[in-house]
Amino acid sequence: MPGYDVGVLTLLALACADLPSAPATPVELVDPFIATGGPGFRVGSATPAATVPFGMVKLGPDTSLASGGIGPLHCGGYYYTDTHVEGFSHTHMHGVGVPALGNILFFPGVDLPDTVRDPDDWRTTFSHEGEEARPGYYAVSLGNGVRAELSSTMHAGHHRYTFPTGGVATLVIDLGYNLYGTNLGATIRVSDNVVSGFMTNDDSFGGAFPVYFWAVFDTPFSSASTWTEGDVLPGAPVAAEGAEVGAVLRFDSPEVRVRVGVSLVDVDAARANLQAELGADQEIEATASAAEATWTEALGAFAVEGGTDDQQVIFQTAIYHLLQMPTQYSDHDGRYIGFDGAIHDAEGFVWHSDLSLWDTYRTAHPAYNLFYPAKAADFSTSLLRMSEQGGAFPRWPVAQHEGGSMIGAPADIALADAIVKGVPGWPVDEAWPRMVAQARGDGSFPYNGRPGIPEVETL
Repeated sequence: MPGYDVGVLTLLALACADLPSAPATPVELVDPFIATGGPGFRVGSATPAATVPFGMVKLGPDTSLASGGIGPLHCGGYYYTDTHVEGFSHTHMHGVGVPALGNILFFPGVDLPDTVRDPDDWRTTFSHEGEEARPGYYAVSLGNGVRAELSSTMHAGHHRYTFPTGGVATLVIDLGYNLYGTNLGATIRVSDNVVSGFMTNDDSFGGAFPVYFWAVFDTPFSSASTWTEGDVLPGAPVAAEGAEVGAVLRFDSPEVRVRVGVSLVDVDAARANLQAELGADQEIEATASAAEATWTEALGAFAVEGGTDDQQVIFQTAIYHLLQMPTQYSDHDGRYIGFDGAIHDAEGFVWHSDLSLWDTYRTAHPAYNLFYPAKAADFSTSLLRMSEQGGAFPRWPVAQHEGGSMIGAPADIALADAIVKGVPGWPVDEAWPRMVAQARGDGSFPYNGRPGIPEVETL
């Protein structure tokens, strides 16, 4: 496994001896809809979004009922028993207990006016009979007659929308939207079949941070308008700034294809990510095929024999879920925004954040350390750099901030497990003194896991 440097190839014999009726590959066994439903505290918070392992872009549907959705049931944007789609956003969390992200929302509609402002103006029905999801690909037939197909790379989303005849194909881009928070400011620019800009995500979990995008329309749009704070700005090129910002694009073609690069660094970085990962003439089938190949390699860390069909599906889907987060936030060129707000170059490692450490130190990180040691080294180095840039090892890092959620010092446990298991390729000699100092209560940062140690030692 050259791309993942898998440390151990494990052969598991599941309890039941009934073999599947026909051999299936690990990718074919994954069911992305597992853990996307469940009542109350049993909600799974998974997303069927199109993504690659640890992908920054998780391009998928945000759903609701006809009148909207309940936030805690939409931590990943999607809830299986919903009846409506609000749009397709490019960033999502996986398996967490707090709604977050859901940035850069696209929605395809028919004959939508320039005056639309939010999902209340355009959400439409869908049914599971019209859905398809597999690793790296998602598709759905919407109640407005549009067929949406999505795929992704690490930093880019690939869209194809097929519109019904008899109406004007319309695409809305909503930068004021996120799953459970606010936009603190955005800019959108439309020119020469390119739409670009940023929004500032603030979901009261990971702090405020900008998300930049560069969208290239391989299908030219015939007209465009933008809006800001209720005012329509018609014509092209057009630009708008504000907290409630978006664009309405119209097309003469029944098929609309668009490629979208995303970055937390700046707009130029989003453009560079797109150029590096999604070619101008690439069809969505090729993107989905490449994503599937990446998943095939990643899931190849395990070989499964025995068990029922259902047991094999459950097992391979669990591994698929294991590889959804942490999220790679360093760009294609290695640059990233650190916990000090500055741009850094990730030298010798790949920067990741979105580590739900109080959940994952028990079983997820031990699994990374055993079966994906190269990625475990990236995660460990990222935690070390967070401690240097932010002042302490975090408890729940989100994007470029400490989320401030939960208690204790789970980063210490995850790093200690990496040390005990002998994960190579990360600077243990740098991490250990910082771990010891924080354990002794050094520093006054609010997310220092042991802030009361100095007071205890004086008793």
